[in-house]
Order: sequence, then C-alpha cells, then structure tokens
Amino acid sequence: MRCARIVGLAAGAAVALGSAPVGAQITPRPGYIYDAQLLGSTTQSCIAVGPGGTFVAIGPGFTADAQAAALAKESGELRLVAFGFNSISDCAYDAAADVSGRSGPARSASNAANATNDCLAAWVLDATAASSAATTTKARVVCSDGDPACDADAAVDGRCTLRAQVCFGPETDGCAPRAAGLYDLVRPSRREAARLEHAAANRAAILEAVAALGQPIPAGACTADVLLDLPLRRGGRPRKATLKGRARGADGHGRDTDVLRLVCTRATTPGTTPRLAAVLTTDLTSVGAYTIVPVDPPRRARIDLGETHSDAVARAFGDRLYVVNRLGQDNIQTVDPDTGASLTACSVGTGANPQDIAIVSGEKAYVSRFSDGIVSIVDPRVPRTCAGFVRGRVDLRRFADADGVAELGRMAVIGDRLYVTVLRLDRARDFLPAGRGLVAVIDTTTDTLVDVDPATPEVDAIPLAGTNPFGMTVDPASGRLWVWETGSFFTVGDGGIEAIDPATNRSLGFVATEDALGGTVTAAAPYTTERAFAVVADPDFRNRLVAFSPTTGEALDTLFATASFLPDVEVNARGEVWLADRDPRTPGVRIFDAASGAAIAGPIDVGLPPFDIVFLP
Repeated sequence: MRCARIVGLAAGAAVALGSAPVGAQITPRPGYIYDAQLLGSTTQSCIAVGPGGTFVAIGPGFTADAQAAALAKESGELRLVAFGFNSISDCAYDAAADVSGRSGPARSASNAANATNDCLAAWVLDATAASSAATTTKARVVCSDGDPACDADAAVDGRCTLRAQVCFGPETDGCAPRAAGLYDLVRPSRREAARLEHAAANRAAILEAVAALGQPIPAGACTADVLLDLPLRRGGRPRKATLKGRARGADGHGRDTDVLRLVCTRATTPGTTPRLAAVLTTDLTSVGAYTIVPVDPPRRARIDLGETHSDAVARAFGDRLYVVNRLGQDNIQTVDPDTGASLTACSVGTGANPQDIAIVSGEKAYVSRFSDGIVSIVDPRVPRTCAGFVRGRVDLRRFADADGVAELGRMAVIGDRLYVTVLRLDRARDFLPAGRGLVAVIDTTTDTLVDVDPATPEVDAIPLAGTNPFGMTVDPASGRLWVWETGSFFTVGDGGIEAIDPATNRSLGFVATEDALGGTVTAAAPYTTERAFAVVADPDFRNRLVAFSPTTGEALDTLFATASFLPDVEVNARGEVWLADRDPRTPGVRIFDAASGAAIAGPIDVGLPPFDIVFLP
C-alpha cells in the first residue's frame, strides 16, 4: 500500500477542518487500527480502515499546516481528503456517518473565502522518510543522490529520481469536490524544455500523465506515478528545479496555481567525497566571517563571503550551511554555500547561548542551549521573516547539577535518536566540572526523552566516565558515538575520548585517555579502526595534532605542533586531514594525508584566523 507520502500544496491552500471538534477525543470504532510505526515516521498516529481503503495521516507532525489525511484505496489510488493540520493526533472511521474523524489543531479559516480558487490541484511526492519532507507552506524538497527516502532508484548515480503525482479536487470541509478542466504546466516551461534534456523529459511525462485522466478531470483523481529526473550539475553541484502547475475549474470558474521546488544534492553517505569546505573565521572578540574553500586543488578560497558572530560553529545539511551564532547573537544563520549569500538569521531566544544544531530533516532541527538546559525544536527552512522558526522544546533541566542549570553542548543524530551532551558545570566555581558529564537521548519521532535505564524510577541519561564533555561526533568505522571530555583545561589526565554504543545506550569507556595522547583533548576526528586524530593541549597550552589508534588507545605520531591554538580538525572521504591553525603570523587551514601524516597543503589563507571547518557535498 503506497501511503507514506508528502503532500505539497499551494501556499494559499484553503483550510481543511476535521469533522470532529479541534482537540476532541475520538473513541475508536470497529475497524479502527492504531500503529504509529506501520508506515514509518511520515505517518503520525492515524491509521483507520474505511470502505475500500485505509485513511492515513501524512506529513511531518507538529509543523504548521504540514499534515494531511489521505485515503489509500485498495486499487492503489491515493486520494487526498483533508489538509492544513498542524498535527493529527488520532483518527477513526465513523461507519454510521460515513466520515473519517480527525483530532488535532487545524489552521485558521482565514482563506476559506478563496476555497474555490485554491482547491483544484496539488502536487504529491513520494517520501518515505522525514529527511525528504516538504511542507504545505514552503513546498520545497531537498533530496540527496542515492537517498532511498526520496531517490526512487536509491543509486548513487549523479542524479535524483523523484516519484510524483498530480492530484485534483481534494474532498475537505474547506474545499468542495470539484472537477478540473484545463491544466497547464508553467514550469518546466517550453523554453526550459528546449534547453535542458531532463526538463523536456519531466515536462512531457507530467503532461502525459495528466492527459491520461481525460476531460473533465474528476475530483479526487490522481495521475499515475511520474518519475522526475534531476541530474546534478557539472562538478556535482546541486540541481534545482521548479514544478508549477495551473488548473482551472471544469465549469470555467476558479484557478489554482501550485508550486513545488526540488533540489538534488550530491550523495552524503559515508565515503562520499565532499565538494566544498566551509570555514568559519574569527578574531574571537568582535567579528567573524565565513569562507568557502573548494576541496579540489588549487583550493582558491572565496574569503569573507559574509559575517557571523565572533563565537560561532557550523553544520551542513543538504545544500545549506547552518551557522550557530552563540551568546550575544543567539541565532541560527542559514547560508547558501554556492552563492555565499546569507539567507536567514533566526533567534532561538535572547541569552539562550545556542551551542549546536542537529538537523533531522529539511523542516526539523534541534538547537542545544547552554544557558537553560533546553533543546529548542526549530524549522531551519523558514523564510526571512523567521515566522514559525521555533516549533517546540525538550526540557533537559532534570539533569542539572547543584547550580540548577544543565549546560547543554554538542549533539549528534543516529537513526531516530538525538544525543545531547550535558556538561554539568559549576557556575559558582568559574564553570569547573560539578560532576561526571551525561549524554541525554531524545526520540526524534516523539520529541521525548528516552530512559536509558528503565530499572530506576527516574528518566536517566547516559553517565560518562569523565567530566566536561566538550565535543561529540559519530565514528563511521564503528557506528559509535565519540565524546571527548576535557575535564579541567588546566589539568592533563582527567579526560579523554569516550565511546558510546548507540544500540545499548551504554558507555564503553575511553577509546584514548589524555595521558596516552599527551594532553587535554580539545578536538577529535575519527578515520579508520586503526587510525584517528585529535588535537591536544599541554598545561602550557601548546597544541599538537596527533594520530592515535582507536583499537589500542596509543598515540602513533605527531603531525603538527605549535604554540598557537588549533580549534578544529576534520577528516574527509578523500583521506585528508584539515586543521584550523590560528597562528598569529600565518593563520590558515593546513591539510595532511590521513594515512601517512605528510603535509599536503597550507596554510591556506581564509581571511581571519580559522575556528571551525565543515565539509559540504
């Protein structure tokens, strides 16, 4: 049954209220089925058997106007019956009234007067995972080459193949069922089709599928699946495409224009060679910037493309760079790395002091807050107005130490679990560790804490062996989490790199200790089961980049040593180690061969001294 779908509608789509009162409790009737996991994370707690098919809720939950209800018929036809819900919490088929009841908050009825002009057609796009979700407000889908959640052939072949339909006349309270007449495809246009082979094929396939429905097009009808081809641009650059269709009522009244924007990016699976490196630079006092460096030689940097906070870190997802501007600016900045343009800068709250962003889909991300122990749930793809940016929160204050604050730091996502470091620092003692650090676990499908030890009455986090968990990443070689704990920056021997097994949510102890590595660990980068890298600082704050064995925990060799600060090290799939060097005389990015440790290039001038490095597809 092809039910796990994401629906992209016009931004002005009319309201669709459920037949049950908003927030009402629905008593399941005979034939009701409840299984939130049956169809994957894109369905949200609503599966109800009806005559000739099954009603399902589709789209990401807790997202403004993003959920819809559809009837998946036994014939394979998918009929959209209601849309415009923030979250459908329950549903049941009422056999007596022959209606499907839905409970959950619906959008306002401000556009009800325009229902006849907004309800004729909609794009429907297959997406079996939230990472490919489009919402009704933005109707934008980002797909990575080879991602089985959205790429129909699931092959890393330099293109994305997206499965789509056009559906007509949704049956909802705000949209009376209406037959459609003339349907025109505005984009891809004839001009685009003449210039681009894939645009010509996509245009022809869509129009042929619509024509097969005949005239007039009955309400509730959907085209057969259309396979849309989006080849990557030269050099693996993202391919963007716009679908824009215009339907008119069969009676000659009303017009509905629907837009769906598609982006295909390079494969982001482990082992994929990155195309760009984004480098955040800063003077650490008043100003920061971002610079883009091509990974391929000659690596000519585009310096100071835009400003950031002087205290910032970055993450990448799809075709976007996300900058976490910390205390003093307290926002998430979105950057297009190809153009260098800063697109948005959305606040997570004055004084929140965000530390990291973990992105689980194009429409959902988490931001850890140092100041109050809260993880904010945000929509990273909002417009410049930032309307609807903060969607919710997960409270981690239960993990606070005696000062009442659970300082939150770095995060990582594995499957449907979000891992959050809890530093537990004593603010009365200049932020020295107040006890062993923790890693809290959040279920990203429900936005609730996972109890890692059900044997106790409390909701527990993962206890660490060390203190002050300063950083965290996923080791692709083992699938485990690595957490580096600095303890006190002034003491060597009270920390190291600790491993966590995500299958059991248990610490496996230290992969390597500070004593073995010869200094306080301030950055780490896994590579293989036999070789990884760390930046360590001795008591005089002299920094070294060392290679070590994750198997034995022993230091292998020193690649670089300096009296200056080395804030970040990253390893890419080309087998290159990129190091941020803040030497006051010759700051820049240094590159080493991961296998031999030999210097390859650098220091590459990136403008201000570098602070953070992120690779982009």
